[in-house]
Amino acid sequence: MKARVATLLVVYILLISPAWADDSASARISMTVPKLVQITELRNIDLGEWSGSGGLQDEQSLCVWSSTGGYSLTGTSENAAAEQFRMVNSGGQTAVYEVYWNDGSGYRPLHNNETLTNLTATQEHKCAAEGSLRPNLRVRVTDQVLNATASGNYSDQLRFTVIAE
Repeated sequence: MKARVATLLVVYILLISPAWADDSASARISMTVPKLVQITELRNIDLGEWSGSGGLQDEQSLCVWSSTGGYSLTGTSENAAAEQFRMVNSGGQTAVYEVYWNDGSGYRPLHNNETLTNLTATQEHKCAAEGSLRPNLRVRVTDQVLNATASGNYSDQLRFTVIAE
């Protein structure tokens, strides 16, 4: 009988014990969201045929999205000479061209392998929202360069690299 009372007492204590009545556990939840950036909607640029006077110029609007809202941009010319962007023809003759970038704060000149910093990007992925901030690219060849350039078809491959800031 004493054993039975002792057993009932142990069962009773276990049933009313807070360790059995309530229990909890916790887990730390974490993730990493890296700085992301994407440049899209860049099209080939055809400056056209020179008429014999004035310069040639083209502009286009494109999309730069950044998870941070900011980015830096570097332009690199396949046919560059130091800081100059250059096009080349089949005979190896070159023509210098100028590149300007506007992130919404005004056009800034860009030179080969130079990095523009503190640029403002849209935070609307793929510039989907109407009114999204869109940078503008301007490429031009001045009248002075064209007057000194031999006839021919000139081209270059211009690469832009963007980094989230």
